[in-house]
Amino acid sequence: MSTGALHSERGRELLSQRILEVLESWPEPYRLVFIKSHYWGDAAEMISASMDMTLADVSQMLERCDQQLLAALRPFREEAGDPDQSDHDRFKAPSRDLYH
Repeated sequence: MSTGALHSERGRELLSQRILEVLESWPEPYRLVFIKSHYWGDAAEMISASMDMTLADVSQMLERCDQQLLAALRPFREEAGDPDQSDHDRFKAPSRDLYH
């Protein structure tokens, strides 16, 4: 990627493609928990009840998914010029407060 690649249409396509690749690589329960939380906006308690899982299991899955996705997207963040800022400071999920 060249400097400013995330601001180009191609850069956004590459980023979207990488996100989909990561999501598709996860086993079904992880993928579904992540999608329910981050895309549908479901609270961890709702996910827990609907998937017959403990709240602790849901929270742990979400944390693992977040960590894996952040690691996979690190090259994009570094290209954008923010390699030193912590992952959790820059990329807090809107539903992060719902995990606990």
